[in-house]
Amino acid sequence: MSYTLYTDSARSQIWGDVEDSQTTTFGDNGTGVEQTKTIYAKVAPGQTGLPSGNYSDTVNLTITY
Repeated sequence: MSYTLYTDSARSQIWGDVEDSQTTTFGDNGTGVEQTKTIYAKVAPGQTGLPSGNYSDTVNLTITY
């Protein structure tokens, strides 16, 4: 199943590889306190024949400070 991750609920700001000029990163200041960021996803259209059910994936992050 192909999908794209986004930083906004409207799913207009693609989140991903910073080398791609079409993507967005999170910028923030570290405070020493846990911070929560919400990521949104959208499944690409036209993927027929996929079985119904629950799907999961692992997303790896690189955090630079």
